[in-house]
Amino acid sequence: MNSRKGFVSLSILTLIVVGLAVAGVAYVVLGNNPSSQSSLEEPLPLLTFTTPQSGAQINAVQGAKIQWKFADPSITQTFPNKETYVVLSIIDANEQGIGSIGDGHVISGTSASWNIISNLNQEFYTLKSGAQYKIRATLSYEPQKFTCDPAVKGECNPVYSVADQALRDAAAKYQSESGWFTVDLEGYIQPVSNANSTTISLKSNGLGVVNFGASSEQVIPQLSTLLGVPSKDTGWIDGFSTYGTCPSDKIRVVEWNRLRVFFGDTAFGTQKFFQWEYTGRDTTVQAPALATDQGVTLGMSKSQVQSLYPQAQIRPWIENYESMHLVPYNNSTHEYLGGSLQNGTVFWISGGLQCGE
Repeated sequence: MNSRKGFVSLSILTLIVVGLAVAGVAYVVLGNNPSSQSSLEEPLPLLTFTTPQSGAQINAVQGAKIQWKFADPSITQTFPNKETYVVLSIIDANEQGIGSIGDGHVISGTSASWNIISNLNQEFYTLKSGAQYKIRATLSYEPQKFTCDPAVKGECNPVYSVADQALRDAAAKYQSESGWFTVDLEGYIQPVSNANSTTISLKSNGLGVVNFGASSEQVIPQLSTLLGVPSKDTGWIDGFSTYGTCPSDKIRVVEWNRLRVFFGDTAFGTQKFFQWEYTGRDTTVQAPALATDQGVTLGMSKSQVQSLYPQAQIRPWIENYESMHLVPYNNSTHEYLGGSLQNGTVFWISGGLQCGE
């Protein structure tokens, strides 16, 4: 699709959105994950990567600066700058998303720094020297103003105005990719891993010592080595249960008091690790003591969370509750980190594909 057609589409969309905003009375309900683009619909061009160029070799130790130009300058005029993000996902030769570069970049910018070594050390993903990779750019509109569906308990199911939903749907139609490149790992020394001393961390892609997509045979022994015998193992149960409505017909939940790990058939694989929860609900045992990489943990105040995650989105939900989004959901990698606050303090943190309630 050429840029002129893109401009016409955006102009029409702008008129529609303005009209809807004036009406301002209709709302739509949306789940946790952003609208996904139909596989039958050709994506609109979002941007052109100036770096990396096709065939480039990126040195992992030096890192890289990812730069781009928008395919149509009117994109930055149609979507609100402070609420619209360019999401950069790393795609492998099998066309699978393996990680992301940052948590999203506001559309007023045209570059992002890729600290490869830091991401490898934190086990956000793994890269193979000489293997082919590319970057997929998508657009995500995350309006600050919305309400939560009161019929949904346990988490915030956003209710957006029709105007905002129109922009979210429009943003989801944009996608562009870089050319294929390779990563040179020469000079990179992988940290020595010691399971007995490794600290579990609440991450958007897993728990540090184990990532989403791992089997129960991998996850349970690893966590048991660090946390001891599980306090509960449900075995395989219905996906609709006291744990909520999960994205799998059958789930298995294994608990270490405050920490719960979920297995099921999802985008991460068959009977694989797809979600964790860290909560004080349904247990009086104040263990294990865990936190995110930036230090957010249960009982922390809203101001403390915001000081650790300046870009965190914390919004009113239902009476005395607020939803908390630390790392926005990534459509390609399915990474997510968020939770809830009760009376101004963190009482629930979760990562991965979420079970609604």
